[in-house]
Amino acid sequence: MPEKVIARGRVPELFDRNRLSRQIRNIASLPPGGIRVVHLDTSQCSERGDLNALAVGQIFDRPDGSKELWILNVEYGRWTPRLLPENICDFLDKWSPYSRATIEQIIGSSFLKIILEDTWERRGQPQPKLLWISSRNAAAKSKKIGRLVRLSREGKLNLVAGSWNEEWLCEAEKWSGLSSNHGRTDDCL
Repeated sequence: MPEKVIARGRVPELFDRNRLSRQIRNIASLPPGGIRVVHLDTSQCSERGDLNALAVGQIFDRPDGSKELWILNVEYGRWTPRLLPENICDFLDKWSPYSRATIEQIIGSSFLKIILEDTWERRGQPQPKLLWISSRNAAAKSKKIGRLVRLSREGKLNLVAGSWNEEWLCEAEKWSGLSSNHGRTDDCL
């Protein structure tokens, strides 16, 4: 595995930026069918805290029986507790219909659930079902990103062209594979 020097020492280069750059496609190239999935990665919403990241992808069955993932969009920001529910609802509305939506469960998620319910009620919309997943496992992010690394190496990860691509590629390039990632930004992954 190639290595390069990043911040605090030598770490393996897990994502190949050049290969990923070649895997950026126009949305018109999206194959028909597939399963649309959404993942909402929330944060504590502090000025120096992690970014909130909202991602949507589409999973396709390949002729060989394996899966292929197209990441359609990633939106991110340090949204205040007042703005986060609005951004989540807007994102889910924009990318509906989807087959599955997961949201990271963190400290304060109980409050966010109530605010989301109120936001959908205020909008006069039915609340979509969200699967709240725990982030208490320190290796959870490493496992999630490890799947993306594997898909990338196998040529089964495509990125739909958008303003989010450069930031996402920069974070992928710096990902160390460690659960702590030594302070390198990894919010969009």
